[in-house]
Amino acid sequence: MIQIILVDDEPLALEYLKSLIEKREDYRVIGAYTDALQAMKESVNLKPDIIITDICMDGIDGLEMAEQMREVWGREFIFIIVSGYGKFQYAKRALELGIRDYLLKPVTKKELFESLDNIKEEIEGKKYRDEILEEVAQTQKPPSVKMTGDLERLAEEILGFHVENVDVLLGKLLADDMGENEQTGIWEDLLMLLFRLLDERLGHRNGELQVFWQRTREESGLNKESVGKCVHRSILKIMEEKGAGSEYPVEYMRLFIRENYRQDISVQEFAEKFYMNKAYLGQKFKKATGVSVNDYLQRIRIEEAVRLADRTELSWQEIAVRVGYVNYITFLKYFVKQRGSLPSDYRK
Repeated sequence: MIQIILVDDEPLALEYLKSLIEKREDYRVIGAYTDALQAMKESVNLKPDIIITDICMDGIDGLEMAEQMREVWGREFIFIIVSGYGKFQYAKRALELGIRDYLLKPVTKKELFESLDNIKEEIEGKKYRDEILEEVAQTQKPPSVKMTGDLERLAEEILGFHVENVDVLLGKLLADDMGENEQTGIWEDLLMLLFRLLDERLGHRNGELQVFWQRTREESGLNKESVGKCVHRSILKIMEEKGAGSEYPVEYMRLFIRENYRQDISVQEFAEKFYMNKAYLGQKFKKATGVSVNDYLQRIRIEEAVRLADRTELSWQEIAVRVGYVNYITFLKYFVKQRGSLPSDYRK
């Protein structure tokens, strides 16, 4: 169950949000406060999964609250900002602080649960993977059925070409520096299991991927970078055998951009991930999609901006911030390039 704290200096607004949230059994309001300072203090003890707060309140506002909590206690708190004001500077500041979502009052049931459900999926996935890591850290025994199942899931993700999930799973299964970990033997067993599963599913009688991994292990040692490199190369090998080897990096990039379009994304990041030449990878992407990585990113952002314009009353400045543009002039430039007209003309 996802635990939530509500903060708003208007009691009626608190009751309204609470009544909406309590319609779902998978969410629970564990605290509702009209005072931001009290909410900050209680949040440390209650450890909510999500904090939903208004912006304009007496004392400190919601953005100040989020900033202070993250400065003192780190970035463990997930915030959703609710505001009766559609001011551009508020939305811009929320983006800079890493606020997860910015909702305008009156918040509809659909908007609220769309935001909460996205965060819930992320939180539950993290909790599950953390449980697995804790199990490995606390036992010297061979991998349990649960851990084996998770590695099998990773193998299936690779073979199923669900590349958007591979790095998430791999990143949680592997320690940053496994070479100095007391549980190195367990990690080696787990990784050998992964490559054995891949060999079996590919019908490799000679354990080609296991041999590949052992060679990588001997040359590079047991660390996150070498394992990641080996897994990605294995994926390329698998895709080649399936007749889709050249599609993997490009498909991964497209999926990643669609999921993370609010971020600044460059070809260099992908080149480092795939251990490929930046210029070559950029050319490969453009050949497959017809546009550069940056143009593809801007296209996705503008598509999302148009979608928000159709389903909300947000101003174009607010929409620009929501889709990743801090500079409104830049947003206008790409909107005109993609749509052939100004945003103001679109809503006429």
